[in-house]
Amino acid sequence: MKIDRVDIFAVRIPYVRPIKFAFGTRTVGDYLILKMHTDDGAYGIGSGGALWPPVSGENIRGAIQLMEEYFIPNALLGENPFNINRIVDTMDRLCVGQTMSKSSVDFTLHDLMARIYGVPLYQLLGGAQRDQIPQEWIVLLDTPEKMAEVAKQFVDRGYAGVKMKWSGDYDLDYQRSRLIRQAIGDKELCVDVNQGYSADGAIKIINATEEFNLKFVEEPVHRDDFDGMVKVRQHTKQALALDETAWTLKDAVRYIKAGLVEYLHAAPSRIGGLHKLRRYVEMAQANFVTCIYSIYNSPALEYACSAHWSFAARPKKFADEIVGIFNVHGGYSTDDIKEGPTDRINPPLRNGKLYKPEGAGLGMELNMDYINKYLLYSNSIKSK
Repeated sequence: MKIDRVDIFAVRIPYVRPIKFAFGTRTVGDYLILKMHTDDGAYGIGSGGALWPPVSGENIRGAIQLMEEYFIPNALLGENPFNINRIVDTMDRLCVGQTMSKSSVDFTLHDLMARIYGVPLYQLLGGAQRDQIPQEWIVLLDTPEKMAEVAKQFVDRGYAGVKMKWSGDYDLDYQRSRLIRQAIGDKELCVDVNQGYSADGAIKIINATEEFNLKFVEEPVHRDDFDGMVKVRQHTKQALALDETAWTLKDAVRYIKAGLVEYLHAAPSRIGGLHKLRRYVEMAQANFVTCIYSIYNSPALEYACSAHWSFAARPKKFADEIVGIFNVHGGYSTDDIKEGPTDRINPPLRNGKLYKPEGAGLGMELNMDYINKYLLYSNSIKSK
């Protein structure tokens, strides 16, 4: 069995809920969707997170070039899709970084392999350990009053808690924390700063909001400010989490060894796919750091991969954040989403809970009418 064709679809999808956080606002998302075929008729589909240079350093044009000139001809065509170690290692030799683009390949390979076996993807990852997983909503930047209103809306619909954005403005962030805590009662409350403060500013706001019983504060300082993170640790009692700063396994190890983090966001597309995610999570668990599973504001394909991983992963006592699909399409549950790049949304997320996926692989097919509606570019590359 050999890979003999890869179809590329680059799409730009407008967001129903524009994503506003400390260092910018996003109104659209660029995604690279792949469909990979073998010489015996099998296929798989996949897509990574949104490609946005301020976050990942990647863009859609560069991702297309990587696929066409490097990954497809040198790592994929003529290769057995089950040789994922060799494919991932080859991509890493061909190109440093670019993990979001690489994750599209990884996700597609995993869907292909699971389809061949005729099992849901989570079976390849070790089998589901739960039937449902609670989720918390991520409250995007707005006025403190509006954010509190949104937080209550989602908690009232069954979400286990919320993670609110901070802007880097002390007075507004204090008000956000106070009003949201009032709105949601004793539900779980976390914060994502998105690198919005200096170390001194972060220390001031974190200590001031200790009364609101925050579960963790994520990304309090710039991702390159290691010394600033040390200072925050020394002068606060708050549990800390990392996402952008701990982009790769190597990045995460540095902060874990220094004792600077209790929680790591483990978004499969950010790390480079499910293959690398396993190493990342096992490293974190070996150091008693808890991983939270999420996505990078994407439609159904990245959402599904993170969900399958979460079902196979070691169960936790608190919620995950696999909810960015609703920033793309709107709604409170997957039943509210009427169309997207796939023929359905699998698994379902209802009343704040993610339910176990069904079907072989990711259990979805591409919706070409929707893809063509938002298409930037397409190509099909075959073995010679």
